[in-house]
Amino acid sequence: MRCFLVRASFAIVLGSAHLPAQTRLTDHTVALDDGAEAMEASIDDVAWIEGAWRGSGLGGIVEEIWTAPAGGAMVGMFRLTVGDSVRFYEIMTLREEGGSVTLLIKHFNPNLTGWEEKDEAQTARLVWLVEGEALFEGVTFHQEGRDQLLVFAAMRQKDGSYRELRFEYTSAKR
Repeated sequence: MRCFLVRASFAIVLGSAHLPAQTRLTDHTVALDDGAEAMEASIDDVAWIEGAWRGSGLGGIVEEIWTAPAGGAMVGMFRLTVGDSVRFYEIMTLREEGGSVTLLIKHFNPNLTGWEEKDEAQTARLVWLVEGEALFEGVTFHQEGRDQLLVFAAMRQKDGSYRELRFEYTSAKR
């Protein structure tokens, strides 16, 4: 689905019968059910995520920077700063894969020791996409006008439930 004619709200998208087989993880995040296929898309369909974004989340200042699409991929960086110290970083990619777009994330401590094993990354397939909204498994990007971006992430708890993290960004253009 590469033509976006209607902008859907979270309530419509998350309750829509048109979604592939999916499970709601939190109010704003979903996951594909076993055997369900990711939505068809290209990297150009998520190019609106590009930019430098700054905001609040996790008790501190959060920043995300996304490059323009090139070679079928976008590269992103995340940083959480609380007070005068960096708590962690993420390196992310959005890349074309199997006729869809996949989000990959690797986490790093301030000294760049990784959380995931060397050859592993957290992977999230694309569940649903409309203009200004991209729902990946456990991560949702929602554009609020040209200068605001909301990101919701489902964080798995020890009991198997999920807690939703909310990041509110504004464009960091100078």
